[in-house]
Amino acid sequence: MKPFVTQTKILGKGKNLYLVNWSRIANFGYNLMRADSEQEAFEKHLFSMNKEVNFIITKINETDLPVVFNQTTK
Repeated sequence: MKPFVTQTKILGKGKNLYLVNWSRIANFGYNLMRADSEQEAFEKHLFSMNKEVNFIITKINETDLPVVFNQTTK
């Protein structure tokens, strides 16, 4: 079994997994969403009706997960 990359709730239903980055002035965040297309992920997002919010929607290839980096100090 693969380890969890995040404990964040995945929103929506659909065949694809998307990372939805949103921003409005100094506020920003991200959500993980399931949808059938980028357009559907946008339309189902809580902030999609706010014209002042900008979105970057990225499809995630689940076969490449998880990607875990360990950082060390020098």
